[in-house]
Amino acid sequence: MEKKIKIVVFGMVVALLVTFLPFRQTEIYAGISENAYSYYQEYGNNVCFFPFSETDGMIYYATKANLASSDIRYRTIGWKLSVKDSSGKKLQTMYFKLGGNYMYAVHRVRKGGAEYNLYALTLGDLKDRLNAKASQALNKGKASMVMDACMIVVRKGKAQGTMNDQGPVSGKVYTTYQGISGAESWSRESYTSFHNYFHKEIQGLFFWVDAIAGEGIASVSGGGEYCYGYTACLKAKAKKGYDFAEWRGDCYGDREKQEFYVTNDVRCVAYGQKKKLQIFFHRNSSKDDTEMDVQTMTYGYGKVPLENIGWKTKGKKLVGWAMKPDAKKADLKCGAVVKDSWIIRYSPKIDLYGVWKTENTDDLTDPDPTDPDPTGPDPTDPDPAGPDPTDPDPETPGTDREDPKPDSGDPDPVKPKDLDEDFPRGKIISFHCRFISKKYFEDAGQNLIPKERGGLAGDSKWITEDSLRVWLRQLLA
Repeated sequence: MEKKIKIVVFGMVVALLVTFLPFRQTEIYAGISENAYSYYQEYGNNVCFFPFSETDGMIYYATKANLASSDIRYRTIGWKLSVKDSSGKKLQTMYFKLGGNYMYAVHRVRKGGAEYNLYALTLGDLKDRLNAKASQALNKGKASMVMDACMIVVRKGKAQGTMNDQGPVSGKVYTTYQGISGAESWSRESYTSFHNYFHKEIQGLFFWVDAIAGEGIASVSGGGEYCYGYTACLKAKAKKGYDFAEWRGDCYGDREKQEFYVTNDVRCVAYGQKKKLQIFFHRNSSKDDTEMDVQTMTYGYGKVPLENIGWKTKGKKLVGWAMKPDAKKADLKCGAVVKDSWIIRYSPKIDLYGVWKTENTDDLTDPDPTDPDPTGPDPTDPDPAGPDPTDPDPETPGTDREDPKPDSGDPDPVKPKDLDEDFPRGKIISFHCRFISKKYFEDAGQNLIPKERGGLAGDSKWITEDSLRVWLRQLLA
């Protein structure tokens, strides 16, 4: 009586849940889940799963036994369920007796000379009986379930074996095709029918989660075949130079890790996007200077020079950039080249602060920032080798400076009157000279690079070595 009440109440609950819960449903025709004959006509002796929530549902199985006068018959009295991992290794074996504590009888009816029985098992009860290894494998999408009938021979109405929810108890209980087919001399129809009772899957219980690596993604994990109601956990790893962007398809979200209950087949594609680096330039010409500019660089575009902002301050010259606002020495020259490795290292942002020197000091003059030297310092080295921008008298690589030659006594090739035109006698002249090379201060057309772009003053003039010796001799006389 208690069992009948349980079945009726459970049927009402299932009907309500199937009607109102928002999840994938398998349509069950009216009366099929409660009528053994109708169920068998629709699904035969297949084991089928029908959900009633996101994590649980009913597993149904129906049997048919002919009411014949034969003295020898066969009968299914339960199921042996095997859980196997993805390589086929058995993780656990469980038994369910038809009409036992787990797979209980729902309905029985006689019709057309046969008896039909409908049994049901909740997925929750099945999960509760799993051991740790089997449960973990199912939760990772790396396991499957196979069911084999537990069959006996019935002679003159007497069962030749018994079982319970832990397995066979007495007599002969057959769980393989070879066992039951060899137990008696059966009809040809029976031999054929036995194939339908072994190595069966529970239809509608397992679903495939397809995890795919899209553009910018190195690998994804978590895909596989999952039991209904278990949690799939997908993870994506971006390629070098990329950040994870999003999931598309049946999954969505902007996090590398994606978790969800498996209630259907799904296809999820992970995508990445190229790393970006925002460089915030702070003019930093004084303690209260808040002027700022931004440059964005994207991975994969090769060597890119720092932006030529063109900031000017009276009496000062911008000689480079530092990573600290109070730094006295520039970590990077103006127009330094930024490599992909630097973008990876400092993404998503970095702050650079201007380093200024007074205009009249003998600071290292930077090359034209609009045409940076590709052999210049690597910005990935915060203290690159090479001349110190703060060194008042640097050795500039590649200069044509030579020591003046001793006076040979030969007549000077430059006439004194030529020098008098630029430097008239009797007038005090202040000047500033440097020994430099043309290749650092002329553009491709051999024109002087203007001072605003790191070059020379507009009134600068080149002088030959011989003329320089004469000029110096006159000035020092």
